[in-house]
Amino acid sequence: MIKRSNCHIHISMIVWLIKAQCKYIKKLFPNAKIIIDRFHIVQMLNRAVNSMRTDLMNRFDHNSKNYKLFKRNWKLFLKRYDDLNCTYQFYERSQREWVTAEQLVNQGLQLADQDFRKAYWDYQRLLEVIDDPTPSKIKIFKQCLTEVNQKYSGSRSEASKADKALLTLYDNLIPVITALEPQYCHYTNGPLEGINRKIKQIQRTAYGYRNFEHLKARIYLQTYLGKDTRSSVKTA
Repeated sequence: MIKRSNCHIHISMIVWLIKAQCKYIKKLFPNAKIIIDRFHIVQMLNRAVNSMRTDLMNRFDHNSKNYKLFKRNWKLFLKRYDDLNCTYQFYERSQREWVTAEQLVNQGLQLADQDFRKAYWDYQRLLEVIDDPTPSKIKIFKQCLTEVNQKYSGSRSEASKADKALLTLYDNLIPVITALEPQYCHYTNGPLEGINRKIKQIQRTAYGYRNFEHLKARIYLQTYLGKDTRSSVKTA
């Protein structure tokens, strides 16, 4: 994104968490402000927490209540804790009792080890910063990344999956913190990612195109590009 103010050009670039990409951008545009896409920040820690949930689940017998607790309610462990319903009760067949969504998550956290509990609350801290990027919350999250880096300053091989994700964020600390700041929270690659996803889906549905013009025409049809939406012509 390029902005002009007082005859100065301000360049902001939204990138993925790829170290080489950030390295070359700094060489080509030394004064550009690099912003890591927030979607990829959340996705990285989300996948780490979900993978740790699977590892924890597989420690229990597949017919046990504990296994079914983590198996059937995996979405609740990836949801923001403040959004969990704490009043509406439903009958959970795997536990054979009436519970709320918040109670199920709390039961899972009690069964979990220290690494998973830490990973879960670190993930919740990130979601809270994304939803409400106040300076105090950003400072707390930054401190969390610094503490993880200090903990594994000697060797990172012993870090958990979630801590490894946090260490990756620490290695790109400035672009990550910039992405969390309120003035840059509306910068996103979301629309572009949506178009790329739609093009890939078109190619998969047609099992590929030999003629690029046919592919181009299909993309225009699917995305309504080039279509005159003001036309009153109707087709049967």
